Amino acid sequence: MSPDLFQAKISRNPKVAWQKIEDKIVAVHPEKRRIHIIYDSGVSIWEALAKPKRFEEIVDFILEDYEVGKNIVNKDVGNFLKVLKDKELISLEE
Repeated sequence: MSPDLFQAKISRNPKVAWQKIEDKIVAVHPEKRRIHIIYDSGVSIWEALAKPKRFEEIVDFILEDYEVGKNIVNKDVGNFLKVLKDKELISLEE
C-alpha cells in the first residue's frame, strides 16, 4: 500500500530531469519519455519540493507567496500533487 499523499513526505522523483526556464519548469521523465511543463503556482509547489516536505508544509510555503484562503490552497495543492504523483514526477515516503 502506498503512503497517503496527505501524510507522506513528498519529494521530487530523482529520476526526473528538470530545469527552470523563465517562469516555468520543464520536467522530463526518462522512463516514460514524456516532457511536462509546469506553470504558475505549480512552479512554486515544485520549488517547495527542493527538500522533501509533508503536505501541510507545502501548503504553508504557498500561503507565504499567495494571498488566498487556506481551503483553496489545500484543494489546489492536493489536486496538483495528485497529478504529479500520477505522472510519477514525485515520490512519497512514510
